Amino acid sequence: MWDFCHSTVLSDDPEWKLHCVVGSRGIGKTALVKKVYDDDAVKKHFNHTLWLEIPRVSDVKELMKNMITINNDHSRRVIEAMDTNMLAQFIRQLIESSRYFIVLDDVPDIGIWRALKCTFPIENCGSRIIIISRSPELCHNICVETRGDSHVYSLNLSEEESWILFCRKVFSGSLVRPLPLMQISKDIVEKCNGFPLAILVIACALATKGKNTEAWELFHGSLVAKLQGSYSEVEHMKRILDLCYQDLPFYLKSCFIYLSIIPKDHVIDKMRLIRLWAAEGLVVEREGKAIAQVAESYLNELANRSLIQVARKHPDGRCLNLRSTKIKHIPGSIGKLENLEFLDLRETLVNKLPVEILKLQELRHIFSNHFAAGYIHGFEAPNKIGTLVSLEMVNRINATTSTLIELGKLTRLRMLYIAKLRRKHGRDLCSSLDKLINLQQLTISSFGVGDIIDLHYPLHSTHSSLRTLVFEGRLERFPQWVTSLQVLAIVVLRGSKLMDNALETLQDLPNLVKLVLDRAFEGEELRFGAGRFKKLKILCILHSTKLRQMKVEEGAMPFLEELQLCNCGLMEDLPFGIEHLRKLGYLLLEEISEKLLMTLQLKDSQSGDYWKIAHITRVHVKML
Repeated sequence: MWDFCHSTVLSDDPEWKLHCVVGSRGIGKTALVKKVYDDDAVKKHFNHTLWLEIPRVSDVKELMKNMITINNDHSRRVIEAMDTNMLAQFIRQLIESSRYFIVLDDVPDIGIWRALKCTFPIENCGSRIIIISRSPELCHNICVETRGDSHVYSLNLSEEESWILFCRKVFSGSLVRPLPLMQISKDIVEKCNGFPLAILVIACALATKGKNTEAWELFHGSLVAKLQGSYSEVEHMKRILDLCYQDLPFYLKSCFIYLSIIPKDHVIDKMRLIRLWAAEGLVVEREGKAIAQVAESYLNELANRSLIQVARKHPDGRCLNLRSTKIKHIPGSIGKLENLEFLDLRETLVNKLPVEILKLQELRHIFSNHFAAGYIHGFEAPNKIGTLVSLEMVNRINATTSTLIELGKLTRLRMLYIAKLRRKHGRDLCSSLDKLINLQQLTISSFGVGDIIDLHYPLHSTHSSLRTLVFEGRLERFPQWVTSLQVLAIVVLRGSKLMDNALETLQDLPNLVKLVLDRAFEGEELRFGAGRFKKLKILCILHSTKLRQMKVEEGAMPFLEELQLCNCGLMEDLPFGIEHLRKLGYLLLEEISEKLLMTLQLKDSQSGDYWKIAHITRVHVKML
């Protein structure tokens, strides 16, 4: 149906045409036409495009005023002074002798059409009008009394059309189905009653399950249960949509529900929505990914499930996404993309950017990771990368002396990931970091296992925006300037190999809420002192193979909610004082010693330690 509607609108036939799309409420009429209306090819094909939503109770003059773009106060005053006849004449003159495409959404009665049709010149310029309505009789009457070529299209699909649409979404267009899924597929399509929206959302939900027969059968069973009985078309559609909502992962449900506060048919900017989700705490952090990246993946998942509609994309060369391609080299011609803002080279074979990249003065984001010899590498930057002063995010840039000095010129940077850092680079990096006062997220990775991250040089800036700090590599000592990071919320240490005083630098950070120590501690005892880590909520201690004991004094970590102890095989006892952590709701003990496991199993014995964690809601245990 979309292909037919799309091709009809873009037909080279110069004759003026009126199309009525009719169907029950909630069947997907508006979504289908909106997809055609927002298509880039459609926008380019017509001189004027207009989408007009018709309220149930409509004032014709207000509708006409809504058809006019007003650029300033003078124009507004002139328009306000016009009566209905003057407005109709004004609109007619605006679009006369031009190719226009107008959509009238949810036309309630023929009177509205009669009042508005005088504004639309019927000329052979290839213009198109689409009327969306629930009433077949209304659409028939409109077509009867309208001069020109007019047609009524019912949105219910035929059996064959339904099957083709379903296969296109689930099996990437192939009409050849896996045999185990054949009967289930046919039954599911039949239960959609030819409703395009129902077929679309169900097919997109099933597409996430691959060819897992068990998952398909489970979904099919839920669908059968949902649709038992006899329902109106609207209720039938609601039940299908509810099932597709229930099929969402937990992290998408709250984000999807949040969209209910946005007015119907309102277009919201992607980045604004991402910021709103993040501000509401709806985005679940993923290790190694910025909140904005995670939120964008949520948005893509919802769009792929056809539960939200992409209103428009930016076709103006602002984004170049080469992610997960086999590209090895970026050609010098990239310098011609003068509007480029976003360059994504993640999961490619690109390890060097050409000098022509320096021409891209609008470039804001560079994301890269190059896989080679089992390791993830960054990209080699051209000399004078500091001239790209619009850069805000740089992910995995390889450290060289000249590159680190140039980074100090990129004062708009909010996110920076430096790879292949050597000990000799410490002074130059600290000098540049001192100038990057807008940093929110900083990741520093050493060149190799033997290289030391040495950042003991002083910083004078307070870095009042830095919230996430990640060190990947050996630290002989923790940088003292970290103690001045008053808003620092997340610290991740990987392979740091710190000794007994590892926590002293971090323990008094006023806003630290998450601490991850992964192969980061080589001492035998970790001590959390009273009154320390006052806001810490999540503590993960991973692969500390020499750790034997962890002590928690009363008053330490008063708000800790989650504790993970994984691959700490020498620990034979629960953390001493764990019973003081009264807010602790989740404890993960993975790859623990057999002795520790035995003490936990003695629930009814005073010699056991289970009583110490009896207050914890969720305890997951896995032994060596």
